[in-house]
Amino acid sequence: MGFLNALLRQTATYWAPASVTKFDKFGDPIFATPVTLEYSEGTGVRWEDRVEQFIDTAGEIAHSKAWVWSTTTQFVVGGYLFEGETSETNPETAGGDQIRRVETTPDIKNNKVLYKAIL
Repeated sequence: MGFLNALLRQTATYWAPASVTKFDKFGDPIFATPVTLEYSEGTGVRWEDRVEQFIDTAGEIAHSKAWVWSTTTQFVVGGYLFEGETSETNPETAGGDQIRRVETTPDIKNNKVLYKAIL
Protein backbone atom coordinates (compact mmCIF):
# COMPACT_ATOMS: atom_id res chain seq x y z
CA MET A 1 0.00 0.00 0.00
CA GLY A 2 2.97 2.28 -0.48
CA PHE A 3 1.23 3.96 -3.37
CA LEU A 4 -1.72 4.78 -1.09
CA ASN A 5 0.41 6.90 1.21
CA ALA A 6 1.18 9.16 -1.74
CA LEU A 7 -2.56 9.64 -2.29
CA LEU A 8 -3.34 10.54 1.33
CA ARG A 9 -2.40 14.21 1.01
CA GLN A 10 -5.22 15.95 2.85
CA THR A 11 -5.31 17.26 6.40
CA ALA A 12 -7.91 16.39 9.01
CA THR A 13 -8.30 16.72 12.76
CA TYR A 14 -9.29 13.62 14.72
CA TRP A 15 -10.80 13.39 18.20
CA ALA A 16 -10.78 9.85 19.55
CA PRO A 17 -13.71 8.99 21.79
CA ALA A 18 -12.97 9.24 25.49
CA SER A 19 -12.48 5.85 27.12
CA VAL A 20 -14.86 6.95 29.87
CA THR A 21 -17.54 9.50 29.10
CA LYS A 22 -16.83 12.65 31.10
CA PHE A 23 -18.84 15.85 31.25
CA ASP A 24 -17.95 19.46 31.97
CA LYS A 25 -19.83 21.67 34.43
CA PHE A 26 -22.48 22.40 31.79
CA GLY A 27 -23.16 18.72 31.09
CA ASP A 28 -21.39 18.71 27.72
CA PRO A 29 -19.13 15.73 26.93
CA ILE A 30 -15.36 16.15 27.22
CA PHE A 31 -13.37 14.84 24.26
CA ALA A 32 -9.84 13.53 23.84
CA THR A 33 -7.15 15.98 22.72
CA PRO A 34 -7.43 16.62 18.96
CA VAL A 35 -4.77 15.11 16.71
CA THR A 36 -3.87 16.72 13.39
CA LEU A 37 -3.41 14.19 10.58
CA GLU A 38 -1.33 15.72 7.81
CA TYR A 39 0.68 14.57 4.82
CA SER A 40 3.87 16.39 5.85
CA GLU A 41 3.90 14.33 9.07
CA GLY A 42 3.22 11.05 7.25
CA THR A 43 -0.30 10.79 8.66
CA GLY A 44 -2.33 12.37 5.86
CA VAL A 45 -5.85 11.31 4.91
CA ARG A 46 -8.08 11.18 1.87
CA TRP A 47 -11.37 12.98 2.51
CA GLU A 48 -14.20 12.40 0.07
CA ASP A 49 -17.62 14.01 0.45
CA ARG A 50 -19.84 11.08 -0.37
CA VAL A 51 -23.52 10.40 0.24
CA GLU A 52 -24.28 6.68 0.22
CA GLN A 53 -26.39 4.29 2.21
CA PHE A 54 -24.64 2.11 4.76
CA ILE A 55 -25.54 -0.04 7.75
CA ASP A 56 -24.54 1.65 11.02
CA THR A 57 -23.37 -0.17 14.16
CA ALA A 58 -26.97 -0.48 15.38
CA GLY A 59 -27.90 -2.32 12.17
CA GLU A 60 -29.93 0.58 10.82
CA ILE A 61 -29.73 1.99 7.30
CA ALA A 62 -28.09 5.43 7.36
CA HIS A 63 -26.66 7.91 4.84
CA SER A 64 -23.04 8.97 4.89
CA LYS A 65 -21.78 12.53 4.62
CA ALA A 66 -18.15 11.71 3.88
CA TRP A 67 -15.63 8.88 3.74
CA VAL A 68 -12.15 9.37 5.18
CA TRP A 69 -9.22 6.99 4.57
CA SER A 70 -5.96 6.60 6.50
CA THR A 71 -3.15 4.06 6.68
CA THR A 72 -1.79 5.37 9.98
CA THR A 73 -4.78 6.18 12.18
CA GLN A 74 -7.10 3.48 13.45
CA PHE A 75 -10.39 5.35 13.59
CA VAL A 76 -12.95 4.44 16.24
CA VAL A 77 -16.74 4.66 16.03
CA GLY A 78 -17.86 7.58 18.20
CA GLY A 79 -14.77 9.65 17.41
CA TYR A 80 -14.95 12.84 15.37
CA LEU A 81 -13.23 14.10 12.22
CA PHE A 82 -12.93 17.62 10.86
CA GLU A 83 -11.65 18.39 7.37
CA GLY A 84 -8.64 20.65 7.87
CA GLU A 85 -6.74 21.69 10.96
CA THR A 86 -8.21 23.11 14.15
CA SER A 87 -7.09 23.42 17.74
CA GLU A 88 -10.68 23.53 19.01
CA THR A 89 -11.07 21.09 21.90
CA ASN A 90 -14.76 20.39 21.24
CA PRO A 91 -15.33 18.72 17.84
CA GLU A 92 -19.01 19.61 17.85
CA THR A 93 -18.34 23.36 18.01
CA ALA A 94 -15.46 23.00 15.52
CA GLY A 95 -17.83 21.55 12.92
CA GLY A 96 -16.51 18.01 13.20
CA ASP A 97 -18.58 15.01 12.17
CA GLN A 98 -19.03 11.87 14.23
CA ILE A 99 -17.63 8.60 12.91
CA ARG A 100 -20.56 6.21 12.54
CA ARG A 101 -18.83 3.20 10.99
CA VAL A 102 -15.24 2.03 10.51
CA GLU A 103 -14.06 -0.48 7.92
CA THR A 104 -10.59 -1.96 7.41
CA THR A 105 -8.87 -3.48 4.41
CA PRO A 106 -5.48 -5.21 4.83
CA ASP A 107 -2.97 -5.34 2.00
CA ILE A 108 -2.31 -8.67 0.30
CA LYS A 109 0.50 -9.58 2.73
CA ASN A 110 -1.43 -8.29 5.75
CA ASN A 111 1.43 -5.91 6.57
CA LYS A 112 -0.54 -2.67 6.39
CA VAL A 113 -4.19 -1.75 6.88
CA LEU A 114 -6.30 0.88 5.15
CA TYR A 115 -8.82 2.37 7.61
CA LYS A 116 -12.04 3.93 6.31
CA ALA A 117 -14.20 6.12 8.53
CA ILE A 118 -17.77 6.69 7.40
CA LEU A 119 -19.22 9.95 8.71
